[in-house]
Parts: sequence; C-alpha cells; structure tokens
Amino acid sequence: MPAAPIFSALHITYAPEVHIHSRKIISDIHTLPLAISDLKWLPVKSGNILANGQNVNTVIELSLDNSQSCFEFHPGDTIGIIPENDETEVEWLLQRLNVSALGSNVYTLRWIEAIAKKKETFPSHIPTVGSLREVFTYFVDIRRVLNKAIINALCDFTRNNCERMMMERLCKEKDLYSQEILQNNVSISRFLQRFPSCHPHVTLLLQHLPRLMPRPYSVCNSQKVDKNTLKICFSVIELPDTMKGVTTGWLERVVKREPNNVPIVKGKGIQVEGICSDLDRVCLNQDVCERPIGIPAYLRRSTFRLPIDPKVPVVLIATGTGIAPFIGYLQERQMLMKMYPNREFGFTQLYYGCRYFNKDFLYKVQLDAFLKTGALTKMTATQSRENKNGCKYVQDSMEFEQMNLVYLLLHSPTIFYVCGSNIMTKNVETFYCNSIEIFKKTTEASAKNIMKDLKRQNKYNQDIWL
Repeated sequence: MPAAPIFSALHITYAPEVHIHSRKIISDIHTLPLAISDLKWLPVKSGNILANGQNVNTVIELSLDNSQSCFEFHPGDTIGIIPENDETEVEWLLQRLNVSALGSNVYTLRWIEAIAKKKETFPSHIPTVGSLREVFTYFVDIRRVLNKAIINALCDFTRNNCERMMMERLCKEKDLYSQEILQNNVSISRFLQRFPSCHPHVTLLLQHLPRLMPRPYSVCNSQKVDKNTLKICFSVIELPDTMKGVTTGWLERVVKREPNNVPIVKGKGIQVEGICSDLDRVCLNQDVCERPIGIPAYLRRSTFRLPIDPKVPVVLIATGTGIAPFIGYLQERQMLMKMYPNREFGFTQLYYGCRYFNKDFLYKVQLDAFLKTGALTKMTATQSRENKNGCKYVQDSMEFEQMNLVYLLLHSPTIFYVCGSNIMTKNVETFYCNSIEIFKKTTEASAKNIMKDLKRQNKYNQDIWL
C-alpha cells in the first residue's frame, strides 16, 4: 500500500497484514502511576447493582477474581484500571478520519526529526507498530476536552472559511473557549461533528490526543475475609448526549451484559451502527463464556489505611461511593474482633451522606450489621433530597457534635478519614477549619495552618475523587 502523505513529523505507513491485538502491548506501553504491582488481568466474578432509579446515580459493586493475580491489598487501597474507549465511538472516529478500511491493518510510525517543530516529540504513549483501531481503543483519550493547541492545529485542515474563523476565535478568546468548549466538555468527536469541513490527517490526532490514563478505584472489601476476591464500587458517570463515562460505562455493560447498540456520538455526520465488543458479548456465567472477562488492573500506592493499633479510635466521613473503602475497614475490624475477642478496640464513628435513604443508602444492611457486632460504634446518616431536620449534608450533622469532634481531632489519638468528591471534602475541611478557629479562639489563617499540620501528622486523612 502507498505511504500516506506527510502532514507532520509523525509519519505512518500501512502493511496489508491484519494486526492481531496483543494484551502484552498494553502492559508494555502503559506506565502505571503510583503502581506497587505489575498490570494483571482480573476475571470478573459477579456484579451487583447497589442503587438505580430516578434522581440517583447507578452504583455498581464489581467482584474480581484475585486467585491468580494474588494482589496483597488492604482496606483503603486503590487499584488502577486501564479503561477502553467505547467501540461505537472509535468506529465513528475512524470513519470520520477516512481510515476505517485500514483500521485493523498493521501500521508503522516513524518520527521525522528534520521537520518537527520546536519542542515536538514522538508521543511515547503510542506504539510504533500496531493498528489504528487498537490505538484509538486503548491508548488515546478521545473523550478529553480539546485544548487550544489541537484546535489551532485543526485549523489547517478546515476548508470552510467561516468554520476556520470560528476555530481561530476559540484559540484567541478565553471566554469563548470556556463557554463553547470547556463548559460543554467538547471532545474530538463532538468537535468534528460541529465543524464538518475539518478533515485532519490521522497522524495529527495521534500526535496531539493525550494518553488514556488509568482510573483509580477504592477496594471495598478486606482480604482477611476473602483473599481470592477483590471488590470495587463505582457510580456510573452520566454525560450529555446519552454518553457515559469511559470506564464506568464500559464496566456497567460488563455487569449488565448488554450489547452496546446505541450510537454514543450524535448530531451531524456519519452514524455508525453499534458493534458489540468481545467484552460486551460475553456473559458473566463463566461456564458458557468463550473466554473469561478480564479487567486490566494494578495495585496503587496508598496511605489511606486504618491505624496498626486497633485501640486507636477512628472517625469516618463519606458520601455516596466514598463509603467503599470504609466497608473494607469495617470488615477488617469485625474480623479482628472475632479473632481477638479479648483485645481492646477503639470506637469507630461514621458520618454518611446520600440523596435518599430509600434509594441510594449504599451498604445499609452491612452497616447495620456492623453496628450490631460492635465493629461500628455509631453511625449518623443524612439525605440531601428529603431532609426533615435541616441536615442535608454530612457537615450539617457534625454541627451537633462540633466541639466534641474538634476536641477529638486536636486533643485525642482519634484519626479522621474523609472520602468523597472534591466539593464534599472541601466542605468538610472548611467545617473543621471553622471549628478549630472557634475552639482555639484563633484566626482563620492559623486554623488553616493547624489543619495542614494535622494532615502531615496523618491525623486527618483524605481520599478525594477528581
């Protein structure tokens, strides 16, 4: 086959052979942030939908087989999952780039230093030999919001003058870029739909699209209970235009065993009929599967762990799926109490927030059981959508015990753990900073410095979702 024209320092040629996907390539090419293990393929044992319905997020617990990988994990640890892009969206993009017919052929990439622009380098996350279908599925983030650099590069491939002028404005005008691109989460697929005369060469996207990064998920069980099973809990992210989060949408399809037959990309342009991937097509009954469902994952470094001494009291604060690591905490504590009935254990207090007690109070049955066994000393729960006592959020419920909590934080061995969204953890931290300011009769700046010291001493620990 003839070589493609050179549109950048990244040059691609195709061979007639069809590329055979290799999991080893994914393992070799991916660097693993905060990794303390190699990348392993964990078979899916089962899935359990914990919450689903109107006005609540779908929440799923996924059980993974750890018997072969033998990860040594602790409550509070996280795993990194290597996601894959939605197959329908990948097929649409390959067609839009006019490379669908070559999508499975073996390509070879070559970097031409002589024509490279200043500071340009070969994209290290792209295999030099592979297939475009594989690269756009596993290696580049096709959902990332476009930055100005790639929009500027796309101008040269846009025929319509009005469209090109609009793209130039997006690069120059900060407010317009924020309003049209950032606030609408415009990815490459949506951008190309909006600008139909833009026809970039595939090497431009390979050079500019960022790496598809691993997603972290908290382990929500204790290895002391079952060393051969590793569980995670996640909320399925709902995005505009019926889209779902890259990783959570994929994992949801694994659990529900539903084919992906609805096009993700909508609007003008080519519509690609859904094609079930191998993962979607295989059911969770391993007896009738052609092959086990594998989730590529690795263990990440973590400091979000229970104290070694069980006599040390803990205060746990969480909302939504932020409860996940604490379920592992409580399982471990309950098991230790059974193993050492004469040992002294400190109190464990939980503050938990959800939207509705009757819809998305995650792990309520298990938490009630922990209360009965004493693994959990006290639990205070709030619901944000149907509050009757004025307590919408976890920080509202802590107001009733404000001085006691700040005393525990400042003058006792109690360790605090907070797990939740960026907004939630900020609000809880603000509550404790304000409480310290009142309790110590000091300034806001001094209270914030005290909080920084508490974090450094691991007295106040946060696990924040981004």
